[in-house]
Amino acid sequence: MLDATIRRVLDGAAFAHLATILPDGSPHSTPVYAGTRGEQIVFFTGPGMEKAHNLRRDPRLALSIVPAGRRSA
Repeated sequence: MLDATIRRVLDGAAFAHLATILPDGSPHSTPVYAGTRGEQIVFFTGPGMEKAHNLRRDPRLALSIVPAGRRSA
């Protein structure tokens, strides 16, 4: 079950940085739009994108979510 705070962020316009693993073991980080579908966190990408290839090969990932409209100090 998603935490209520996380759901609120994701149900608004949220950006995330998705980190996947390249074939040589190094990280690949890219910005994505993120949201929810039921109790799952979803992000948007095309099937031919590098992050999609990386996830098919190795499903480990890291996701850093930032609410839209927030600025860091």
